[in-house]
Amino acid sequence: LGGKKQVITLGGKTINITIPEGTDSGKILRLKDLGFPTSENSKIYGDLLVRIKVELPQNLKKEEKELFKKLASFRSKKNI
Repeated sequence: LGGKKQVITLGGKTINITIPEGTDSGKILRLKDLGFPTSENSKIYGDLLVRIKVELPQNLKKEEKELFKKLASFRSKKNI
């Protein structure tokens, strides 16, 4: 579904990133110029790499399971 997430950079700054729809777990997003300085006393920074980890819900209630099954049935009908 994609969405927004707060990330704390190496410098301690909190930023908001946008995760594109359809992003798989394990995908790496590159945050330009938010990594380590390229050398001592440098004002040029490398890129910060963020690995996306998709967590699936655990211990679902009966109603939640039914909703997921209903959603899955829409996907299977679409792929027929």
